[in-house]
Amino acid sequence: MERHASSVARARPRPSGGELLRLAWPLMLAQMAFLGMSAVDTWVAGQYSAITLAGVGLGASVTMVGFSLLLGIGLAVAPAVSRQIGAGTPQARIGAWVRGALTRSIWLWTGLMLLLQLLAGPLARAIAPEPAVAAELAAYLRWATLGYPLVGVFFVLRNVIEAHSISRPVMVWGLAALCLNLPLDLAFVYGWGPLPEMGAAGCGLATSLIHALLGLGLLATLRLHPATRLLPLAAGAESPSGAREMLRQGLPIGLALVAETGLFALGGLLMARYGTAALGAHHIVVTLSALGFMLQVGIGQATAVLIGRALGRGNAAELRAAAVAGLRLCLALALVVALIYGGLGRLLIAQFSRDVEVQAIGAAFMGWAALFHVFDALQALHAAALRGVRDTAAVMRRTLCAYMLVGAPLMLALALAGQPADRAIWGPITLALAVAAALLMQRFWPRLDQVLPPNPDPHPKPEPRP
Repeated sequence: MERHASSVARARPRPSGGELLRLAWPLMLAQMAFLGMSAVDTWVAGQYSAITLAGVGLGASVTMVGFSLLLGIGLAVAPAVSRQIGAGTPQARIGAWVRGALTRSIWLWTGLMLLLQLLAGPLARAIAPEPAVAAELAAYLRWATLGYPLVGVFFVLRNVIEAHSISRPVMVWGLAALCLNLPLDLAFVYGWGPLPEMGAAGCGLATSLIHALLGLGLLATLRLHPATRLLPLAAGAESPSGAREMLRQGLPIGLALVAETGLFALGGLLMARYGTAALGAHHIVVTLSALGFMLQVGIGQATAVLIGRALGRGNAAELRAAAVAGLRLCLALALVVALIYGGLGRLLIAQFSRDVEVQAIGAAFMGWAALFHVFDALQALHAAALRGVRDTAAVMRRTLCAYMLVGAPLMLALALAGQPADRAIWGPITLALAVAAALLMQRFWPRLDQVLPPNPDPHPKPEPRP
């Protein structure tokens, strides 16, 4: 059962792994559902044609950078709201803060939509290996970005809901969107009944409709759920501090995500040098690896919420316990996923493409995906933990170093030297993730004792009566 805002504010001395898992598992399923939609797009495009698969794959790479920047900005909302809840801030003040963040988010996502609409054609012609792929890419970009303003609504409200320890509605809407995505993709890509056959554009249209569903669905959830319905989002003046803090804390997070996704985007662009089959295989493996990564994102989000709440209460023991619980769960799950990738790689690739060449190339890529997943899990958890303690600038500096100074130059050098695709693209990605994980861990654990004094609870709050 979801906890109301009054019970959320109770001080717990040491959150257990069970408490973390109760908050994290709906977020993990929600993240899987959101990435599952990308997997569905990939599967439908791969069944339709290799050209459409390449266009959708390149479209994902092109949109990845801007999407990640604004997603990162939105991720600053959950730790900020959870700190306010832990500190006992009145709902009226939290609502004014959220209104400021929500308004700015809608502006940012609308601006990104207009930019990609304007540049869809020139970008497609510049990066696509064939004219047919360029046409599919441009069509995908024009249709897939139409729902971006409601993406801005979704990401802010999602973080607000999660900060209140309400994770199941996000999961429910995510699973509903996933269930709708396949029939929408099939209807628009293949042209069911009176609908025209749209190819890659059909995947883009389905994506925009799903984004609209998610934004409006979470808006309804926020207004109806007992824990959040008192947030005065529709009335009163908004607080500029919400927009300022979201940008101040979120922009470094966004730049860190841009560095990581930019590395993967660079890999996708360089993979075009190796042919359409390699490009399709690369997109399938990126999609599969992202599905496993989304489990770790759910753990990281839950950990950041618990850390933010402990920080708001001034409870150092609770802060450390939340971090340790997150690390244990992260490592256990990462090892399981790595074993699945390593043992079932070719079988997984075969579910997305019937092309024998795509399957053979993808199987080699999956071996690298199994290796780097453990590093990816560790860097994701510690980046989230640092968000929880408001040390986002450190995340930005360390990830930029790992991805832009280590991974990207090595990838360019190996690809331009004509090395095989797996070593040239996936080898540098794995190394960069390992470096990022090491740098973030080196920052976070010594930082714990600096954030709060070691006294477990210098200002204990009375436990409210039921």
